[in-house]
Order: sequence, then structure tokens, then C-alpha cells
Amino acid sequence: MIFCARPRGGYSHSFGSDNSFHIFGYGQDLSHAAGNGDYEPHAYHSMSHNTMLIDGLGQFQGRGGSDVPYAARLSAFSEGEDYVYWCGDATLAYPRKPGEIKHWWGGLDDDVYTKRDAKHLQRCNRHVLFVRNRYFVVLDDFAASKPTQFSWLYHVLPDKNFELDTTTGSFTYSVEDVRVQVSHLLGSGKVDVLDQMGDDGFVNPLTGEAYKDDFGRAKPPRKFIAEHNVYVTNREPATSWRYLSTIVPVPPQSPSETPIVERVDDLTVRVTFLGETDVISFDAGNKSADIVVDLKAIAEAGVH
Repeated sequence: MIFCARPRGGYSHSFGSDNSFHIFGYGQDLSHAAGNGDYEPHAYHSMSHNTMLIDGLGQFQGRGGSDVPYAARLSAFSEGEDYVYWCGDATLAYPRKPGEIKHWWGGLDDDVYTKRDAKHLQRCNRHVLFVRNRYFVVLDDFAASKPTQFSWLYHVLPDKNFELDTTTGSFTYSVEDVRVQVSHLLGSGKVDVLDQMGDDGFVNPLTGEAYKDDFGRAKPPRKFIAEHNVYVTNREPATSWRYLSTIVPVPPQSPSETPIVERVDDLTVRVTFLGETDVISFDAGNKSADIVVDLKAIAEAGVH
């Protein structure tokens, strides 16, 4: 299994995809992230990647440099016998002031980005645990100086056995003979869940940006587009928010295996899969969990 995360920490050649991920496993591309000419200029917008939007805004640092030391960074890392863990901090990847987004590929919607910014964002940390070389536990931890909507994005290229729970944001799908179960454990009934299907994936439902007819250098018609573009957004703006999710690909040699994912509390999840049960907690005071991440300490270590 390969999980490609993208906190690059610079400005050059940044595609608005810090803290995004792209999962490959069991011989299949299991999650989609824009990387094809069909997506220009949309590929340069965070909404085409498996990352987050802040009040609908994607990432950019503007032209001519920035007054921040880095756009994104890996702020924590650990590994053990049954896990690999890292935390990506993408707080400064989002615009601290309004500005044009112009480049050789074109530009994003000036009506949005010349008038708005995300300087109120104080924390955007993505914690990832890869457990037993089998599945992922992801906790996204946000803070802001004013009530904010935080959007969690996921893109699925094929359209096969896709089932979405619009109450929680959980969903399942298949890529060839690999079934994938994505579970959201926080915010049930408190989130808005949208699936921007096909060409509608080129429309940002939060800001109204629309790039359906803007191909940049790419030539129409678009052929390589995601069938499902899932947005999970807190319904009521908040100054702090968390998404706790799991991503469990089921190996093709065990097609009848059903992962059991249970929320223990807001910071703890129990996963039973392929004959093993693991309890993962982001609460440093949890003494019974198998894997513990000190969420508070890592949040306080940020510079924001």
C-alpha cells in the first residue's frame, strides 16, 4: 500500500495540494487527485485534490513570494512495528491576503480570490496513521479566529458500487476488484455532504467558481475526470472543528471481509479488520489504546 501525501513546504511549482493524498494499493489507484491536462486550470485548485477548503477557498501563496517561512511542513513523524504516523501542517498554504492567481496556465476566479482570504485560519493539521500496512486513520484538526466552514474533500475516479451516506459523509466504492470503505466518525447530522458528479466536479459549490468550460491548455472534450467529488462541510461555522475518518481498502483475496469501524469517543476509534483489532486514540490521556497520538502537544507546537 502506498499513501502519497504532499506537504511540500515551498512556493515553486505548488499546485494547491498540500496535505492532499493519493492512495495506491493492491495494484489499483484507489483515490483520485488531479494530475492530467484535462484538469487545467482546475488542477491548480485545491478543490481538485484530496485536501481541505477553508470557507470554500483553496491554497495559494500569491506571486512574488510570501511573508511566511513555509507554505506547509511535516510537523511530526513516528513509526513502530505496526504503524507509521505523520502530521502535515498546511495552515500557511492558504491565502493570508487577497490576491490575483495568475500564472502561465491561466488563473482562478478573480471575483473570489481578489476579494477574499483565509488569514483567520490558525491551524490546519492533518494527522495520518497507516496501521499494519492495511488501513489509514486520518484526523484533521482545525482552528480559526472566527466561525469558519471547513471542507473535507475526496475524489473517486471510477463509478462502481459507489454508496454515500449523506448524514455522516461515509461512503464505499470499488476500483476493479478492490473495495474501499471510508468512514467519518464525527459530525453526524452536523455536516453537509455533497457529491459533485462528473463535470460538476469543476464547480465549487461553496464559492460558485465554475471551470466547466475553461480548459486552460487542455483541449476539449475532457476524458479523464472523477466520477465522484465528495465534499463534507460543517453545517454551522465554527472556530474549531475535527474530522476523524478511516480509509480501509479490502484486499481482493478477501472479498467478503467487512471492516468494523467503531467510534469510541471524539478522539478514539476501534478498527477490527482481517482478524486484528486496534484502538487508536489522539488523546494522550488514553492509557488503554494501542496507538496514542498527543494531539494537544502537536497543536501547541505550531507557530500560528
